[in-house]
Amino acid sequence: MEEAADNALQNAYLQEKVGPLVTEDAIKQAYQANYASKKGEQEIHARHILVADEAKAKDVIKQLNHGAKFEDLAKKLSTDKGSGASGGDLGWFKKDDMLPEFSKAAFAMKPNTISQTPVKTQYGYHVIQVLGSREAAVPAIDQVHDEIRQQLIRENVRQIVDAAQKKAKIVRYDAQGKPLPDAPAAAPAAPKK
Repeated sequence: MEEAADNALQNAYLQEKVGPLVTEDAIKQAYQANYASKKGEQEIHARHILVADEAKAKDVIKQLNHGAKFEDLAKKLSTDKGSGASGGDLGWFKKDDMLPEFSKAAFAMKPNTISQTPVKTQYGYHVIQVLGSREAAVPAIDQVHDEIRQQLIRENVRQIVDAAQKKAKIVRYDAQGKPLPDAPAAAPAAPKK
């Protein structure tokens, strides 16, 4: 009961302190700073044929270079049955949506080209065809409103908790219940190069 009362008190305190800070104006300012003022992310539209080994992937590339249709080979040969059924089509995607090896290769390609070297991932060997490239639209504020609101709440709660910890004397105990010596202040991080 005491713990429940403490939690209720803590939540009420944070709500009282954070609530007034997370306003519609604060959300709009965060949107302007983190979304509206930035370019949309690059996206590509691609398809692929996934096979088990490199020799088979090289054979697929050879067939494509001699006029075979990508969609037909994807339906017939791809071990990725999900995209294979639709001619290998993966739709539009951003770099972080795919495995790093796949994205690196696909985003380095020009539209309307086929990879001339198989791309190895944990799933096998991919032959990639890039169909198009575009800049994704910046999301409208109503699409990211709740996400921004939650982020502002987390940031403000963290600031309040940090400020409270600086004012309080915190004693940490070991497993036997003995107080631990004060931990030394963390060394400043080395600058990134």
